[in-house]
Amino acid sequence: NVWTDYIDNDGYELDKVEIGNKTYDPDDINQSIDVENTDTVYVKYYYKMKKIKVKFYIDDNFESLTMNTGEKDEKKYNFNSETNATRDIETPVHEMEIYDGDIIKFTPKINSSFNKKGYTLGTGFYFASYPNENDGNGWQLETDGTNESIKLDMSKDNPITQAIAKYGYLPVWIFSDNKPILYTVKYNVNCPAGESAYTGHMDDSIMEYDREQDLTENDYALKGYKFKGWATESTKDKNEVIYKDNETVLNLTDKAGDVINLYAVWQKVTKIKANMMIENKFSLWDMTLTLTNCLRMQ
Repeated sequence: NVWTDYIDNDGYELDKVEIGNKTYDPDDINQSIDVENTDTVYVKYYYKMKKIKVKFYIDDNFESLTMNTGEKDEKKYNFNSETNATRDIETPVHEMEIYDGDIIKFTPKINSSFNKKGYTLGTGFYFASYPNENDGNGWQLETDGTNESIKLDMSKDNPITQAIAKYGYLPVWIFSDNKPILYTVKYNVNCPAGESAYTGHMDDSIMEYDREQDLTENDYALKGYKFKGWATESTKDKNEVIYKDNETVLNLTDKAGDVINLYAVWQKVTKIKANMMIENKFSLWDMTLTLTNCLRMQ
């Protein structure tokens, strides 16, 4: 039974064994293996990391991290007030040992930029190797921006194992990367009651928080009406002009994905009809007769 001969290295666990051209998993540890009748049998043992040292370099937007694998009890570590904004590799904020498959979750501070109005979590956390100042390719592994956790996978060649080979431990740089939210402005033609024959088309506008942008210039036209501007209510008795045509706006909402509806305000064009009357006037003065034609608009 060749399994009795493998070495249990600290920080590593047996991954597989190769005998000849066959590969065996650790589940086969109690299996007796028949080999060909040769003078020499070559056995190759493959190990994978199960526990490594991690050094964290964290900015001041985080207050703690939580470790959870689903098999071990959840552990929480609070960071002190010191941060590592300079990204100095010699001064980590926190050191700990982790296992393959561990999940690390980071808790932002309540008053951190993660909770800044009008902003959302961007790519979030970068880690695995020290940033290369020459080519900028140091950030090799990151979250997708939907949560504040990272799952460590040390079972294959990846930035994690590459960084460990380089430093002898895993340096983890955790820096917030929040970004302004995006929202949509929708332009509604909002025809007056009884009217529907408008022309023109207006695409929605994608707006970014904290960035001034112009409303799209009105392209709608309604015969017999003049466009006055945009309202925020569609109810006819609330058609107060809030925004002028092509007005520059800022931060119409602070919620990501919101749709801001604007409604065109129309003013009916009144045509003036004039009644004309010619009035003849005459006067007699010193035997001179004067006749005047007067055109009067009514």
